[in-house]
Parts: sequence; C-alpha cells; structure tokens
Amino acid sequence: MHWYYAVSNSGNVALTGITVIDDVEGAVSCHERSLAPGKSTVCLLEGTALMGPYTNTATVTATPPVGVDVTASDPSHYYGADPRIVVEKHTLGQDADEPPGPIVLAGQMVTWTYLVTNTGSVALADVGVIDSAGIAVSCPHDTLGLRDTMTCTSTGIAAAGQYSNIGTATGKPPGALSPVSGSDVSHYFGADPRIGLEKHTNGKDADLLPGPAILVNETVTWTYRVTNVGNVTLSEIAVTDDQEEDLSCPATTLSAGETMTCTAFSLVQLGQYANIGTVTASPLVGTAVEASD
Repeated sequence: MHWYYAVSNSGNVALTGITVIDDVEGAVSCHERSLAPGKSTVCLLEGTALMGPYTNTATVTATPPVGVDVTASDPSHYYGADPRIVVEKHTLGQDADEPPGPIVLAGQMVTWTYLVTNTGSVALADVGVIDSAGIAVSCPHDTLGLRDTMTCTSTGIAAAGQYSNIGTATGKPPGALSPVSGSDVSHYFGADPRIGLEKHTNGKDADLLPGPAILVNETVTWTYRVTNVGNVTLSEIAVTDDQEEDLSCPATTLSAGETMTCTAFSLVQLGQYANIGTVTASPLVGTAVEASD
C-alpha cells in the first residue's frame, strides 16, 4: 500500500515544523518541513494491505510565525480483498483423497460431488468446476457470496483398475483481481472380477475328441489349473466336475494374478469319455464368477 498526503499552506504566512501523523500507521515521511503561502508538498507512507475494511486518518500540524500551531485532518479508506475458493471432492460419498478409494464394479455408474466454498473476503463470480477426466460437472449457480457453499455433481462409468481424477473450482473476484482456484483429488478402484480354468487329462489339453488313449482300469489324472485373471481377490473358490467327485484344491482364496492347481483321480472306463470342470468364486463386489473347461 502507498498513501500520499498532499499538504498545502492555504494561509498567508509561512509555516514551519510541518509534521504528519497517521492514526494507524504512525509517522509519515515528508520531504518539505516548511511551506510558503500557497505552496504544497506530498508526504509518503508505505504499508501492507490488511484483509477487510480499513480506515486511517492523517493529521498535519505546522507552526506559524505568530499564534498557536495549526492542524488539519483527512480520513482515507480501502477494502483489503482476500479472494479464495476451496473444493472438497467425494467419490460415491467418500472423501477418497488416498487410493484405493471405494471399490466399485467396473461398468457401474460412479457419482462425484464437489463441495465448493468461498473462503475469502469478497464475492466471487463466474464460479465453475472442471474435472481432469474431462467429464461434465453441473453446478446449481455461478456466483458465491462470502462463506457461501454449493455442491456440484458429475457422473461417469467406472473403469477397471485404480482410478483418480482431480476437481478444480475457479472463481472471479471483483475488479481487476486475478481469478482464484482450488483443487482436490479423489480415487476409486474399478473391480473386474474374473476367473479362468484350464483342465488337462493326464497332462494333455484334451478339449477335442478323442483325447489321449489310456488303457482301461489304469489311473487317469485330471488337473484343474485355476487362475484369478481379474484384478480383485477371489474367495470361496470351489472346483467341481460333472463326472468326478474325488477332487481337491490347495486353497479357497486367490489374489489377483494368482494360480493354483487342483487334481482328481479315477480309473479309466471303456470307450470315449468326457467330463467338465467348473470353478466358481466370490469377489469383493458383484456377483459370483465362474469358468468351465
């Protein structure tokens, strides 16, 4: 801040000992301490603008050749603007600043909310929210008074895997002040539960007829290679066979990307034979998944 104090000798005698005092800022620097009749000088003071309404009053005192000192005062004002805006972004109602955020099934609808607040000292116009993902954000109005708040919304379809996007709120303060902005990040994890099964007969991938030839009454070994081909942990894993009952697996839970091998044994029967293995599992979200071979 720069305050300028124009001091004029409006009388008909010279004045000396000119002093200017500001009731808030203190002593003011004046280049001229004496003024002839009709002459003027400008005094200067520098300071830092404060937030909100501000008033200070300057008083000048001078000594004439005769009589008592003369004085004059003048007030001045400014408004210290401190424009600010903040946004708090939620994903499915959760303040998901850190990953993974809420777990949602890939392909489902996701709703984001953006709580926008004017935390500054001046009203804001042209208020809006943009999202780093390019999705459209809807706000109920485009102005915010002091301490006003509004909630904006957007929706999208959940993608598979870890996801994050950033909401940025902007607003325009009055006059020539620069626009202000605030941002907040949010996350979700798009669950894509899937399971795979590869069944072999005596080590052969016998999807097609006739399969390996094995002597009657010999032992045949079936292996069921179960793989979690999704991106979330699967539990309650169960492998069944439409013909065989003596089937065992080493685990009932698989993390994303993990594999286990289940086995079954029986005696070979005469003629062409076929059986089907099926695996089922429960994901963190969504319905059970399965695969057959």
